[in-house]
Amino acid sequence: MSLKNTSDQPLVLPAQEWVVGTATPMDVDDNYFSIYGGAMWFNGAKNATVRLSSFNPSTTAFIFFPRTPMTEYRAGAKNVVWASAGNQFFALLAMPKQPAEQIVARPVTLPAFSNVEQAPGTPLPQGVQTALVYPAQTLAANSNIVREIIFYAGPKEYRALADIGAQFQNHADDVMGFGGFFGFCAKPLLLAMNWLHDVTRLGYGWVIVLITFLLRGIFWPLMAASTRSMKRMQALAPEVKALKEKYKDDPQKFTQNKWSFGRNTR
Repeated sequence: MSLKNTSDQPLVLPAQEWVVGTATPMDVDDNYFSIYGGAMWFNGAKNATVRLSSFNPSTTAFIFFPRTPMTEYRAGAKNVVWASAGNQFFALLAMPKQPAEQIVARPVTLPAFSNVEQAPGTPLPQGVQTALVYPAQTLAANSNIVREIIFYAGPKEYRALADIGAQFQNHADDVMGFGGFFGFCAKPLLLAMNWLHDVTRLGYGWVIVLITFLLRGIFWPLMAASTRSMKRMQALAPEVKALKEKYKDDPQKFTQNKWSFGRNTR
């Protein structure tokens, strides 16, 4: 996008918001949108996410604690490498060639779903709109500025996003949301699934079955040891009950005899 001043006088450009897109639920039954839907941005070192639930209009948190409802999310300090809007399966990703000033995200009310009967009083669906923010500036006479933004619009497919991240060195695959404990586990599983799919040429359904068997094989020694320990405890239950009855008036002696009995039966 090129903005030109063709006059012989300086031109003041107001602050601008360039809309990336709006994160919306997949359909009326998309119960995961509050978890996966929203905006995300990357500052060159780490990413940050804002969900629809962040704009909860409630003035209390956990019933008792007062809170100020957030009407918009604004962040960044000339370091917005990319910004996205997405739901569980799809993402819109905007990658400016020069980092944007800020990102702004706001809740928006969406039209009712087509071909779905809307019950009276039912609230309309909500989404999250994301935009890149550029500050006001003065454009000199007979000059122009060019803002280049590369867009990705499509599924959250790891290999495609990883290729984009590698090409532009911007961690675009963070859009997958692999942060936190569950992401730490999900990413290796996804990489393993893709590798098995490529090697075996099996459909992803069969690949999931194969991974399940492999994981069971890996963790079988732990599961077997746990099962043996459980069976030993079940076998000792009558003896432990008898000890408890015998030393019901002396808990310390019961504990000593229980541990001694347990060691002798291993």
